Amino acid sequence: MPRIAELKRFVHECAQVATATETIAKSGRLTRVTGLVMEAVGLRLAVGSSCTVVLPNAKPVAAEVVGFADDRLFLMPASDIYGVVPGARVIPVEPAAEPLQPGSP
Repeated sequence: MPRIAELKRFVHECAQVATATETIAKSGRLTRVTGLVMEAVGLRLAVGSSCTVVLPNAKPVAAEVVGFADDRLFLMPASDIYGVVPGARVIPVEPAAEPLQPGSP
């Protein structure tokens, strides 16, 4: 019986650590811009998904996924692309995911 109580306490402590941990934001990066079409890798998003291109010295660029091929996404900007650079970080815009709760499916 003491081992069961010890195991329960351990599981409870693990659950507390897991709920206090922040989620990791997934991101990709720009690999090419041709005209107004931007190409990104590192994300798997559905057509119609919104994302933000983070730029080092300019305002972020809002964009929408308009297509994909293999591991590449094609994005159409919704704002000015002035200042876009190769390798710029692309972050999906989606509702914040609720942290997993121990015991939930």
